[in-house]
Amino acid sequence: MDKYEEIKRQKIRQVLREFKQGRLKSSSGQIVRDQRQALAIAISEAERLVNRMKKNKQRRNKR
Repeated sequence: MDKYEEIKRQKIRQVLREFKQGRLKSSSGQIVRDQRQALAIAISEAERLVNRMKKNKQRRNKR
């Protein structure tokens, strides 16, 4: 399994846990009540995190 896939899974688990506990908020600041919306937020945050990690890795390799 790819290192980044494991990081994505961990992030998705973390965000869905927040949803189940009632602490997940959308960008407007309202509490998320729909599980589909929570999953969409989780996937979006996971992709953003991995892309940021890859970008930082490329920057470090250029030095």
